[in-house]
Amino acid sequence: LNDLVSRGHAWAVRCSDNANTALSPERNFTVFTDLSVESLILFPPNAPQGTNITANITICNLGLARALNQPVLIQLDGATVAQYAVTLDGGQSHLRSQFVSLLGVPFGAHTLRANATPSTYADPDFANNILIATFSVVQDQDGPIVSGIQAPNITENTSIAALNANVSDEGVGVD
Repeated sequence: LNDLVSRGHAWAVRCSDNANTALSPERNFTVFTDLSVESLILFPPNAPQGTNITANITICNLGLARALNQPVLIQLDGATVAQYAVTLDGGQSHLRSQFVSLLGVPFGAHTLRANATPSTYADPDFANNILIATFSVVQDQDGPIVSGIQAPNITENTSIAALNANVSDEGVGVD
């Protein structure tokens, strides 16, 4: 059974001799595997609004059969923000780094969930299919950077003077 994919299968016995062929009734069996979200590590744990966090996710197949094209959902506060598929032989694991945008995510505590609940077979242990990590969206603490200020040339009787400067800010929400 080492090369079978986790799902339902059927088998029957067929015997033939010179005169006849006989076929047994079909028997059904299911090969299970057990996907597990082994780890979910977020970096940084406190991220400024509008930036990205990186979710390092390890999925492991604890079963003996191959898990073929099984979905892994990345959910931010319950909403799916990314999805990918894994194919893992029995005992194999997979590490993925997934970027998650925090654009428009409000300040405060949030949850990120890695969900590896199988779509095509019954997993014998659903308790290990989901792992949740918490993080915070924080306000940008770094102020804008002002550089390249150029003094205007002001002459006598000037009513308008142009001042040039470069302003940059790594944060969001800057007008």
